[in-house]
Amino acid sequence: MKLNQDAAIAAIATAPAPGAVGIIRISGRDSEIIAERLFFPKSGGKLTERPARSAVFGEIRGEKGEVLDNALAIFFPGPASYTGENTVELQCHGGPALLQTVLDRVLACGARMAGPGEFTRRAFLNGKMDLTQAEAVADLISADWDGAVKNAAAQLSGTYGARIRAVYESLRSVAAAYTAVMDYSDQNVSYPDTGSAAKELSLAGDTLRELVRGARSGQILRDGLHTAVVGRPNAGKSSVFNRLLGFSRSIVTDEAGTTRDVVTEKVCVGGVPLRLADTAGLREGTTAPERMGIALARSEADRAGLILAVFDVSAPLTAEDEEVLSLAGENIICLCNKCDLTIDNVTKTRLENTFSTCIPVSAVTGEGFDALASAVTRAAGFSGVRFDGSLVTNARQRDMLCRAAELVRDAITALELGAEDALWGCVTEACEAVGSVLGIAVPEDVEKEVFSRFCIGK
Repeated sequence: MKLNQDAAIAAIATAPAPGAVGIIRISGRDSEIIAERLFFPKSGGKLTERPARSAVFGEIRGEKGEVLDNALAIFFPGPASYTGENTVELQCHGGPALLQTVLDRVLACGARMAGPGEFTRRAFLNGKMDLTQAEAVADLISADWDGAVKNAAAQLSGTYGARIRAVYESLRSVAAAYTAVMDYSDQNVSYPDTGSAAKELSLAGDTLRELVRGARSGQILRDGLHTAVVGRPNAGKSSVFNRLLGFSRSIVTDEAGTTRDVVTEKVCVGGVPLRLADTAGLREGTTAPERMGIALARSEADRAGLILAVFDVSAPLTAEDEEVLSLAGENIICLCNKCDLTIDNVTKTRLENTFSTCIPVSAVTGEGFDALASAVTRAAGFSGVRFDGSLVTNARQRDMLCRAAELVRDAITALELGAEDALWGCVTEACEAVGSVLGIAVPEDVEKEVFSRFCIGK
């Protein structure tokens, strides 16, 4: 598939905020000629007369020859560029108004405005990267966590795509062998070695299942684990919330019911990115705003992938605590807060008998929060997780890999039954599913959807 790749495109490639340097990228046919219409080296001559990929100092001039900025220009001849096309980058001062003025000048000189992700889309279409690498670019830009950065960077390097390509080649080999038999059965075509086919399918299935198993961790890595902090009023929810954040975000007072709305923040605990939500104390509300806050708290608990249930272990359990106790399940970590005070042993015993994971903590002193971090790591399934590019963070890729794993399983069953037609059909469809992850014969609407999520300028 080919877009109108000859047209030069341009966009601001840096964040829309004041900074020391701002970059305008131009790529496509005649991009260097367009740049030379507005960029003039201080030492004279033309940009293209300088060595390629070297920074040239000069002036960016307006339509009437007025100086708009002193800047650097770098010319990257294709195919040795990000997009595979001739590309020019103008490194200007980073004022948003200035950058927009220079971009307008570039557009007036013959370029058109780039669409979202169009530079990376051209890189993909020109064979500079496969679709897993292109999507890794978007993940790298949006990464909020150190682990997410490492995983996306590893995928961008091609290690993840190489594993998937190996599966694709294995499936394509099996599909081709059985296609030959089915299409040319009257021409003495050699029958495929079933033992070899079984081995290829088994190895492909193992890799696919391993990737799918890591998809939950990948989703958490990308989006954060939705985590609700729940408990009765004054159990210490907001204090726990603030301690995890490392700063005071929620109001903490001796008065019950001060948290009315859901307060959310992103935080990394035990290497696990959390979307942490502090909620209103669970009780019968006395005012309309408080009742609304409590309803939101219950909704957050229902939707959360992880619940931190906070109890005051220094006091007897109350009727309000009973509702929190009723939430007991596999995705709950019980926090026995205020363990720095005299402990109510009846409360402690009841909590330990109700929840599989109970951790004594003090939001005041920080005691127990290292143990909490370890518990969060285990609950999220992050124990032993490596951020080496093997975590599937993309929902589209996950769905295709799941489908391929199921089809390979069915193909192995068909092979055992001697059902060549069913085997061929399953392997062919599995090959197509894996190929779509890499961007091989991917439908244009899917391709557009992938790159529409990118920012303009990338």
